[in-house]
Amino acid sequence: MPERLLEEYWFGRTSAEEATAIEEHLSHCPDCLERWRKTQDEIQFLQEMLRAAECPFLERRNEERLPVSGRIRLRILRDSGRAIAVAAELRDESRSGVGLFSRKPLHAGYSVQLQKGRLTLRGVVRYCRPEYGGYKIGIELSAA
Repeated sequence: MPERLLEEYWFGRTSAEEATAIEEHLSHCPDCLERWRKTQDEIQFLQEMLRAAECPFLERRNEERLPVSGRIRLRILRDSGRAIAVAAELRDESRSGVGLFSRKPLHAGYSVQLQKGRLTLRGVVRYCRPEYGGYKIGIELSAA
């Protein structure tokens, strides 16, 4: 499996079908799994170095994010009409998006439904990054 494909998968730039194929391949190929882990380590190291340098270009939000917490019901909406439930916790929110933490990665481009109490929203996964035992996920909320 090419390194570039692993990097694209890491950053959530693969389609859902590509992501599924990559995950299947990694579950059966020890050599590629080892390369995947090395790629993860290298990218995490670079991300940590950029954060440590407090590079201003890393923050691209136009709106203030407010810290929040609590469980949220999240469902990945599939073209087939079938939805897949994923456990997630709220981390932050703004008028146009939310930040979540989940133990399961979600790939950029996934359509999702979020439910907190009686409030139901829809959105699109914009990024998914590894974060201490899980994944930090950014969701851009859809207009009502």
